Amino acid sequence: MAWLVLIISGFLEAGWAVSLKQSAGFSRLWPTVSFAIFAVLSLGGLAWSLKYLPVGPAYAVWTGIGAAVTGVIGVVFLDEVVST
Repeated sequence: MAWLVLIISGFLEAGWAVSLKQSAGFSRLWPTVSFAIFAVLSLGGLAWSLKYLPVGPAYAVWTGIGAAVTGVIGVVFLDEVVST
């Protein structure tokens, strides 16, 4: 169960990263609210998972999922350029 919560939290991390971009420096209300909700849920899930999982692998999975999903969302939905 801890791994499942961690994976979901990784996807929620992507949600707060994209919301942060859309908030334009916290100047737009709803993306800012979305950022706060995603951040609390994502970090809460990570914190809960860390009660049962070692921190190194758990953090690597959480950030890896968040980074990968954020990159895909940026390219597919935000017209960001793919580059090395």
